[in-house]
Amino acid sequence: METVKAVRFFRRGRGFVHIVGWMIRTEDPCKQYYETLIVNPILRVSPKKVLEMTMTALITDPLEHLAQGIDAFLRVLLDPLPIRLHISVLLVFVLSIMVFMYCAGQAAVHHAFLGPLRGGR
Repeated sequence: METVKAVRFFRRGRGFVHIVGWMIRTEDPCKQYYETLIVNPILRVSPKKVLEMTMTALITDPLEHLAQGIDAFLRVLLDPLPIRLHISVLLVFVLSIMVFMYCAGQAAVHHAFLGPLRGGR
């Protein structure tokens, strides 16, 4: 049965092309292109790297816009002032940001964690 299939295969001319292709190993440029184009990302990138890039993008992209606004504000604020007042204004600005962040953190902790313990909403 297998010999009949082999005879039919060679009679139609496909067997000769198959044997020549097997003996002469030429790389098909289309096959190589599609192998490089279609890459399994699970095998190429570690989950740690994916998580790292995602968290970096989630944190730094919004902060970049915030930093541009703060930069424009400080440029307008500090341009008319003399140089010797720049340090004191920057210290007051940084201190006010730190106080705001501390108060916001305290409020979040009291509202999220301690509120339900005290019978809040």
